[in-house]
Amino acid sequence: YLFSNPAIKDIGDVEVGTTSGNATVLIANYGDQDLEITDIPATVGDFNLESTLSFPLTLSSFDSLEIEFSFSPTVPGDTTVEYTISSNDPVFTGLTLTGNGYNMFPVLDKTIYASTGSQNNGDILTIDKTTGTGTTVGASLFSGIKDITIHPATGIMYGLVTRSGDADIVRVSAAGDAYLLHTISIPALAGIAFNTAGTLYGITSGGEIYTIDITIGTTTFVVTGEGSYSSITFNPVTNELWASSRSFIPPNKDAIFTVDLATGDTTIIGHTGLGEITNDIVFDENQNLYGVIGAASAINDFISIDASNGVGTVVGSVGMKNIQGLAFEETGVTSVEDDVNGTIPTDFSLKQNYPNPFNPTTTIQFSLPINSNVELVVFNMLGEAVATLLNEQRSAGTHSITWNSSNTNGVKLSSGIYFYKLNATGMNGKEFNSIRKMVLLK
Repeated sequence: YLFSNPAIKDIGDVEVGTTSGNATVLIANYGDQDLEITDIPATVGDFNLESTLSFPLTLSSFDSLEIEFSFSPTVPGDTTVEYTISSNDPVFTGLTLTGNGYNMFPVLDKTIYASTGSQNNGDILTIDKTTGTGTTVGASLFSGIKDITIHPATGIMYGLVTRSGDADIVRVSAAGDAYLLHTISIPALAGIAFNTAGTLYGITSGGEIYTIDITIGTTTFVVTGEGSYSSITFNPVTNELWASSRSFIPPNKDAIFTVDLATGDTTIIGHTGLGEITNDIVFDENQNLYGVIGAASAINDFISIDASNGVGTVVGSVGMKNIQGLAFEETGVTSVEDDVNGTIPTDFSLKQNYPNPFNPTTTIQFSLPINSNVELVVFNMLGEAVATLLNEQRSAGTHSITWNSSNTNGVKLSSGIYFYKLNATGMNGKEFNSIRKMVLLK
């Protein structure tokens, strides 16, 4: 009598083109005779057997065995398979594995995104900075996302989900849906923000500042800033940390200030004069500063803030409640298209960019015969890396990426000769490197 625990194993959310961590299922023989397992297939659909087993395999009465599986989704959406286990048990045929595949899309260039709390169902929005009007992008799948920020090199949006004792760092697709990345043991986090180098910072409402490693989820204490905090953002040109106050009483209820990351000292830029806490702030590509004000239960307003004196001006109503986070990035990636020809190539390749020469955008196409870790970097004539266009896992297929001639900090590059290099390491360990020349002509 073969028994599995659990009978249905949900491996969870996994990005398309990547492989999950291992999930364990316990199988046990609850009969009074030896059970012989003759085969467990290496793969069933997008699910994989990760345990190394030799067949036939015998389980004595009341003996058990832990078996590990993984999930490598090739398409988005929920997937369920019956994973066959062949044995001399005439009743037990296998177990059920489930998982959800998702795509993680980079944000649109030069677009203000907003996250919301429970009063707006945790939806992700875009905001028109000329009118303040909010447009729903999609459901985040969380009841609320306290803050959002965008990686300056990859264009991937990250979010903060807070609880009383800890917090989740999530990745947010440009379609709105968000997925858990790491849980960090820091209570009362108020905001997160990437600096221009792509380092993620987090701050508590009391001013404790940390860096957060987005790869492994570890945190490092930096300094304690003076005052209380509602939000933080980095100036995209100076890399200076700016903040809005969480003080509920004057005179600093509506204060805008900067924070020295070396000492924690703050410098008040000024006050919005609007008499309300600024929920979050964000710069655009021209160093124009924006914010959002309003209680969770009220329709919120989008505001512009004079970066020289902190004075705020209402741009317009967002038209929605509980706006908590704002994010903007002039990313080097303006669009990414996958599986251009719909077929799986037989070899690695890096194509010549087109158009070439170009101004201001060009498209780079590359092919992967298998799922691979991909790094695509642009270099200048001195061999200095000026922009990282991709540094992530990609699925097998043909991919194209459009670059807008900005460096990693979002600054437009000057005319000249540049090189782009593709480093790809397939899941089978095979490596591919190629470099090509392109000309930016203004």
